[in-house]
Amino acid sequence: EMLISPFNGAAIHKLHSRIIIPKSAVYDSVYIQSAERGSNGMGFFSNIISAGDHTIPLHAPLIIVIEPFRLPDSLHDKAIIVRFDKVDNYTSLGGEWVDSLLTASSRRFGNFAEVVDTIAPAITALFDTAFSDTTAKSDTLTFKISDDLSGIQTYRATLNGKWLLMEYDA
Repeated sequence: EMLISPFNGAAIHKLHSRIIIPKSAVYDSVYIQSAERGSNGMGFFSNIISAGDHTIPLHAPLIIVIEPFRLPDSLHDKAIIVRFDKVDNYTSLGGEWVDSLLTASSRRFGNFAEVVDTIAPAITALFDTAFSDTTAKSDTLTFKISDDLSGIQTYRATLNGKWLLMEYDA
């Protein structure tokens, strides 16, 4: 266990990872546990890193730094860090490569690992795609865009190579 206080930052170094907790990240002094364990057969490209209890609130994000294992060069640009409470309940934190390490920030403690997001976002037409008379007379075409893991950062719509003004409605 390590005592974390709002007055001091902390850096937790493990064999293949680091967790950096900045000064003022926690609201009150708290003991946290951290561990790094293997992830064999779980679809991760890193060890699993555990830091603190996900119910402890954070005022400032912590930084997660992870060294990948067995990550093919072809998937390097699809690697992200995820936080999870259960193995099948991921939250993408994104990631940025700094030398050979993937880094991300999190507003919550928890379990962290590297995965790859190889499934493209889905675009679904919310109108009759057969272009019936009703569709032809409509002023709008509505689509739903979704992504199961890393989310949609930007989008751009074109028709016959020309840009279309689109409206985002969350």
